[in-house]
Amino acid sequence: MIKLTSLIQEIEYPLAGKDDRQSYQGYEGWKSKLVWMTPDKFLLLAAPLVYPSPEEFTDLEDKMKRGHPIDPLMLAIDPQRRKVIGHEGRHRAALAKKMGMGKVPVLIHVHIWDKRVPNWTKAQHDFVDKADFKSQSEF
Repeated sequence: MIKLTSLIQEIEYPLAGKDDRQSYQGYEGWKSKLVWMTPDKFLLLAAPLVYPSPEEFTDLEDKMKRGHPIDPLMLAIDPQRRKVIGHEGRHRAALAKKMGMGKVPVLIHVHIWDKRVPNWTKAQHDFVDKADFKSQSEF
């Protein structure tokens, strides 16, 4: 009997640690929560990437393949309107999709709540975890 094993491993997003992040370094746990979603879901929620830059993809793909720490993606949301009002990371999301990554880390950044959100309530966590916001391109 021949036993087949899969040599395909799921490629994981090389997430930078809080101290290694170039941006949004101190946001997680204060005004943002890190969630995981598919690259397709992120790209659906962010404004469309109209003119992707091939040069950025080449450099970024090399970094991801080498496991170089990469910042998470970010969606800024207005919780009252349940709408995405800003984003960061469409190139990273598009590349993650191309590379076959099943999920990407996304900081859901809340703009309306207090200037600091040091103690998230269960309701706030539940709200962000659902990530069923209106797309930034929806009016």
